[in-house]
Amino acid sequence: MWDLTGQSDQDLISRTLAGDLSAFDALVLRYERPIYNVAYRILFSRQDAEDASVEAFVRLHAALGSFRSDAPFLPWLLKITTNVALNMLRSRRPAPLRLDQSTEMEEDSVTPDLPDPGPSPEEQVMGRIALADLEREIDNLPEAYRVPFILMYLEGLECKDIAEALGLSVGAVKTRLCRAREMLRERLAPRVNSTGMAR
Repeated sequence: MWDLTGQSDQDLISRTLAGDLSAFDALVLRYERPIYNVAYRILFSRQDAEDASVEAFVRLHAALGSFRSDAPFLPWLLKITTNVALNMLRSRRPAPLRLDQSTEMEEDSVTPDLPDPGPSPEEQVMGRIALADLEREIDNLPEAYRVPFILMYLEGLECKDIAEALGLSVGAVKTRLCRAREMLRERLAPRVNSTGMAR
């Protein structure tokens, strides 16, 4: 099997359309993690996110022939994924709030015999609490605000790419992002102030 990791997205798409299944496998390997992450942040269920990821790649394969070679690939794939995940979300009853943050936490790397110029253990704990609060509040945002926020701040897409992915105008995306930030500030302000942390 040829090493396809250095191939561009467009090369892999062309090879897939020519019948090279290994090229499609390379696309899946390249994008499975961001696709799963987006699906998970919409659905809050590992199993549903896995199912949505599989369905997104199935739809991708079926739709590759209609992809415009001059368009960016990832926003198009994220649009497919977002549509699949939102359809799954709308087809079921509201799920309970996701409380499991432990699997996303990284262990601290500690070097006990060297002075640590970084945050103290107490500051690290407060930082973890603040991050967990932020994650929970992002998850609690209404869908219309949560999805653009995730695509920009967690997946690193630009406004124009988010607009393409969600079928919105750039102005609508900017408005929703602004509102999402306002909502997060309003919800987090009481907790930030109560801990004595800097505003």
